[in-house]
Amino acid sequence: MTQADAPSAARSIVEQELFCAGCGYRLKGLDAAGKCPECASSVQDSVRAPLMNSRPRQLRSVAYGAVCIESCAASCVALILLVLLAPTSPLWSWVLREPVRWTWFLCMAAGVWLLTCRLPALGSPLRGQMLAWAIRGASLVYLGLVLIHWTLWWSITSGWSYSWTSGQLTVPAVGTAIKVMPFLMASANGAWFLLMGLYLYWLRTRTLSGHKLLWDRLFVWVGPPLAAVGPLHPYAPLFTLTWIGPAIAFILLVLVLERLRRDLNRVLETHNAAAT
Repeated sequence: MTQADAPSAARSIVEQELFCAGCGYRLKGLDAAGKCPECASSVQDSVRAPLMNSRPRQLRSVAYGAVCIESCAASCVALILLVLLAPTSPLWSWVLREPVRWTWFLCMAAGVWLLTCRLPALGSPLRGQMLAWAIRGASLVYLGLVLIHWTLWWSITSGWSYSWTSGQLTVPAVGTAIKVMPFLMASANGAWFLLMGLYLYWLRTRTLSGHKLLWDRLFVWVGPPLAAVGPLHPYAPLFTLTWIGPAIAFILLVLVLERLRRDLNRVLETHNAAAT
């Protein structure tokens, strides 16, 4: 290599559309080994945040999914507070109605589907795609169990139950199912929260705040066991603690999703500014 070739070999220009990982500044045409002129962040840090350089439509899908799941998680926290503070409240007759349950179910399902949509900017990472499809499958199982659990709970509080074998309205049929359901719900809760935590951690390592992952790590390690103890309250000596655990898990989920959504909104604002 000659001395004249050395500068051109050492200098690499950002040719694709790229935004700064620190402030959202447009980096196209700048030195790939340099720094952002706006906030002095390394350009290479932005290269390692590919999610932020997805198309606006894809980013909006992920952001809408985060909003849907956040809303469902917040409603679960409110429901837990209602259980602890006002177990005999007349609000229960409204909460357990079919339209309310199906609205929650559909909102959560839509949120999971949008959050786990395919993002071409990430290439074809096998780990991310496997996690996405695992979450979708686990969500179907988890939400199905939630609907069954709510139906059984409603049947007990309404004074009737259904025998799956004889087709007659009896109390033992639901009584047996209620005994098994907490263990199924505990397993589904733990698995769903673990998969969601791993997927969000994987996503957040590819966003603007990929280096600020304290809440994400806490959610991965603490969320699943806390969520799993909730359905076991019929067998737990400390009733209140078994409800507080899932509440904390849902609050952590909201915090992680809110940080992801904040990063996405920042990039969407940058895209809109560049378009105008």
